Amino acid sequence: MSMLSSITGLIGHHGTPKATATGKPVKIAPLTLTGSFGTVIFTDYAIPEKITYGGEQALAVHDLIGGVRIVDTLGRRDDPLEWSGLLFGPLAMGTATMLNKIRVTGEQVTLSWSSLKYLVVIRSFRPTFERQWQIGYSIKCEVVQDLTGLPSSQVKPASLDAAVKSDAATAGTLAASVNNSGISSAISSVQSAVKSISSFATATKAEIASVVGPVLAAQQQVSTLIATASNTIKQVTTLGGILPNNPLATQISKLTTQVATANQLPQLIALRGVLGRMGGNLGSATTSGQVIATSESLFSLASKAYGDATQWVGIAHASGITDPQATGIKTVTIPPSPPASGGVLSS
Repeated sequence: MSMLSSITGLIGHHGTPKATATGKPVKIAPLTLTGSFGTVIFTDYAIPEKITYGGEQALAVHDLIGGVRIVDTLGRRDDPLEWSGLLFGPLAMGTATMLNKIRVTGEQVTLSWSSLKYLVVIRSFRPTFERQWQIGYSIKCEVVQDLTGLPSSQVKPASLDAAVKSDAATAGTLAASVNNSGISSAISSVQSAVKSISSFATATKAEIASVVGPVLAAQQQVSTLIATASNTIKQVTTLGGILPNNPLATQISKLTTQVATANQLPQLIALRGVLGRMGGNLGSATTSGQVIATSESLFSLASKAYGDATQWVGIAHASGITDPQATGIKTVTIPPSPPASGGVLSS
């Protein structure tokens, strides 16, 4: 039996309402996983009693001198979605095998139940074989994106370009307020790298890396300056030259430096937070999209993915391929949303 036919059989078996002894159908509230393989529908004993969802806001909390507190919001951090159940019936073994293959490939799949929908990656799937037709299981899925409430035509990541460019501009403003030549130079390099990318949503890994490098270098410089500033602020000695070898002029100079450094520290901490957020967004860019091995033309892939064969350009750019008619097995990256190219591949 082929993979496709086995999945079709799985859908038909689990998706058809079963009848009770009285002949009345049992209402089933399914939980589904959908990807390139088709759809796996969990029903009956395979459905858990409950699934806990949600998460927390990632925060960086900085307590400064004088009771000042700076709280940087770094973005949502969704908890894993995990549950357990029992695969029961003639397709139990096939379902367990398919779920394990999805885990192994690391494919991003859509998880849906009730009115909730998430793009997830299966972190762990652990089946417990009891009989060929009875397999207990537990599964844990890491959330890539919350798709709840988004129409299917709008299921795509938030504007990555806008987020990265906005953070680059904010970093420039903060660097100017810090007034440190090393920091200004580092942030200038980041901004230049960001400007060189036309679209982060369809950028290659090499292009993303060309921006991540300057961001990491800037983060290192900012962290070093924060450590130096914190140490400078702590080095407060007796004022007025009372102690030997502690002249008044030297102490005044130190205090002036400490005041200036104390004023810089909040901006430095905010700058570190912005750079950290940029790094996180750029990291998500390298994992967005679907990576497959195929022999189809880019025209065919674009038609299936976006309903428009002219959008092959986004796939070509993300995959490093210039010939849309290329044949033979090749690894292709399909971005979640293509750029507006009009079907013309630019250099």
